[in-house]
Amino acid sequence: MKGMTQVLSDLDSARRRIARLRDMNRLSEKAATPILEKILSLRAEVRGLERSEVGSAAN
Repeated sequence: MKGMTQVLSDLDSARRRIARLRDMNRLSEKAATPILEKILSLRAEVRGLERSEVGSAAN
């Protein structure tokens, strides 16, 4: 469980860094968008795995 929490934290940090680069015009919107979408997709996948792990631990 702790490992997934760290992964979520790392994904959030990466999302903030990419958004900051985009906002500072160091990364184009065109380049930033697919990266941010992938980060959000990975985050949702990890959250789903985390929920399934909690569910299986309860059984």
